Amino acid sequence: MEIKKTMAVYFSPTTSTRQLTLAVGKGVASVFGTQLHFKNWGRPRMREQDAVFDRETLAVVGMPTYAGRLPNLIAPSISDHLKGNKTPAIAVVTYGNRAYENSLAELVSRLSKNGFIVVAAAAIPCAHAFANIGEGRPTQQDIVDAAVFGQKTALNLAQVEYENQLTPVAVPGDPDAPYYTPLKEDGTPAHFLKAKPEIDEARCTGCGVCVRFCPMGSFAVNPLNGKAEIHGVCIKCQACLRGCLPEALAFKDPDFLSHRKMLEAHYSAHQDAAYFPFAI
Repeated sequence: MEIKKTMAVYFSPTTSTRQLTLAVGKGVASVFGTQLHFKNWGRPRMREQDAVFDRETLAVVGMPTYAGRLPNLIAPSISDHLKGNKTPAIAVVTYGNRAYENSLAELVSRLSKNGFIVVAAAAIPCAHAFANIGEGRPTQQDIVDAAVFGQKTALNLAQVEYENQLTPVAVPGDPDAPYYTPLKEDGTPAHFLKAKPEIDEARCTGCGVCVRFCPMGSFAVNPLNGKAEIHGVCIKCQACLRGCLPEALAFKDPDFLSHRKMLEAHYSAHQDAAYFPFAI
């Protein structure tokens, strides 16, 4: 099977998903001798642009796991704006050392319904966005393993003569399952859906880094006082906090903080990546 273009598409507020999606893509590109192109879905306008792929392109699509599924405000863009035409694809999800649960099944399902033939998939643990678990992941070995997975997938695809020989990958999970319910330290549900970072105006310099980093476009700098403000939704990705050098942002919602402590108490054990290769 001839692949003339390799394309990576990813949503990655804290760069882990980006690193691993590109690693898989580089592995694929090294076998077929193609240049690796990419689409970064880090801003709303980027997710609103249609991306249409033909059958001579291999797409590597990477998404993070949020509460056991894909981020609910990002996932619809896959269905609305990623279009394939019997396009072979590799699905990649990352998760913050707890569990990927149904996120990979959801990604495979959404791509399959949009004209992609998902031939391989991976679920790879990373550092959690806001809890101190999975620290240091992805490691260099994780990235190497992801690239090797891409190479092996491409080598198997290269042996396929006709597209009707492509076998869709089978992955665990239910794409329509409900989201995981976050828990507090005492085991009761944690309710922090509307929680947002609080801004310490004494520390805020109005640099605008939070404006540039927020994947939802929810920040602005008030021209009257030169301080950051948040007006839109918050998906708790922590991109703004990581970019804020004055440390003017912090989550103080008690349920959010209790859930973070629960994760750190129960999900610190090492997790292995799960790879679902293409079967010839």
